Amino acid sequence: MTKTFTAHSADGVSGSRFGFASHSVEAQESTLFPEELRLIQGASEKRRQEFATGRYCARLALANLGVAPAAILSDQNGAPVWPGDVVGSISHTRGLTAAWVAHADVTKGIGVDAEYRRGPFSSEVFDAITTAAEKRKFRNYPQAVADTLCYALFSAKESVFKCFYSACHESLTLETIDICIDARLSSFSTARLGDGTGLPIQGRIGFCSDYVITVAWWPNWV
Repeated sequence: MTKTFTAHSADGVSGSRFGFASHSVEAQESTLFPEELRLIQGASEKRRQEFATGRYCARLALANLGVAPAAILSDQNGAPVWPGDVVGSISHTRGLTAAWVAHADVTKGIGVDAEYRRGPFSSEVFDAITTAAEKRKFRNYPQAVADTLCYALFSAKESVFKCFYSACHESLTLETIDICIDARLSSFSTARLGDGTGLPIQGRIGFCSDYVITVAWWPNWV
């Protein structure tokens, strides 16, 4: 499935220059450009399939922006290098690949994350990635609600991590990102621990079947 993803910031700016695509079927390596194929020489079959599907999905998202198909290479940390004036992000999870892109005059950075949610969220992972404030909040939730929130929280942190890297070319750690999810489970705000200042990153949350998908972006006017 492919579609144009429209997001609205707090200032009401339409996301007409955002493109979103998701794909639930593995793409063939024949869809890759020769330069892309060279990046996965010697990689495992699973990695090659993920890479091919991610690039295929990314080109579908770029088409929503009117951007012609082009090779999407990788930087020294494995993050996608987007063509022209585009920023974007790709995510893989069990049975689903997603890509979200935007023109650089709209956003400094962008991140997308998809998570397959089935069963209780790992308590070990939760303890490792959450801040003290997040742990206090989650003590008050029934288990069924807490699991849904945990998946959303983890996904939101992954999106913010990618968005921050896209904008600043620096990495955060998940346990230093403090996420506040709204009561409707539809959006979130972000703070970076240490100096206690908020990050100018906006986020949205969506649920579909067994998946949670989050997107994060750093508006260019902030």
